Amino acid sequence: MSSGYVLTFSDRTIHEFVYDAVGMDFANPLYQKTGTSKANRLRGFWKEESDNIVGKLLNAMLDNHYSSSSTEPDYLQARKIIHRLLQSTPVQDLDAIKANANDRNFEAVAKSAREYIEKGDPQNGLDRLHTFMTWYLRTLCEKHYIKFDRNKPLHSMAGEYVKKLKKEEFIKSRMAETILKTSISLLEPFNEVRNEHSLAHANSLLGNAEAYLVASNITSLVRFLEVIEKAYDAVEAQRNELDDPDIPF
Repeated sequence: MSSGYVLTFSDRTIHEFVYDAVGMDFANPLYQKTGTSKANRLRGFWKEESDNIVGKLLNAMLDNHYSSSSTEPDYLQARKIIHRLLQSTPVQDLDAIKANANDRNFEAVAKSAREYIEKGDPQNGLDRLHTFMTWYLRTLCEKHYIKFDRNKPLHSMAGEYVKKLKKEEFIKSRMAETILKTSISLLEPFNEVRNEHSLAHANSLLGNAEAYLVASNITSLVRFLEVIEKAYDAVEAQRNELDDPDIPF
């Protein structure tokens, strides 16, 4: 990348690719400390983001530009590095902790929560993770026109979210509704963890293993909600297409 170029990407396509691959804004000034070329911004991304996120982006880049049957030494060495990067966190689905709205402050909160966990310090990351979860659910409520205020706790917002999906007939089976409610039931005790066992106040922190357990379950819930939202968006797009009067049939 000595020339400033990155593979065959243009300025536009690399922005789109990074966002699609890892949900990050490649125009973030954090990545431009050594220059604004694509290569310098990618180096900045490597420095600023977690090993897991960097590994995920590099994996997507290799999949997009090279054949999986390649035997070139550099390609094989890159695959080994990517494998190591992707194995760097004990918390599954940590890469799901990313902003679901275009807001740099939100992105900063998500990054902070991920970094604490990745650095082996989940106890100190639980407050950030709770802040992220609050922001994440408020964004979902806004998207689905669900009323809330700053005092509404996590589990209440999530409960209204499930009710709205059921009312719109996106959830049809009692089992799916039960699974959602069971997953969301984790959020009420998470409020207690934040208030009594995190750096939000002068608290006694959880032990390392217990903090990892809490973080793992929250990240899995976010991944679950992410999948639901993608399915919801696909159904809504199909409905809108059928309702479009300009369709010639």
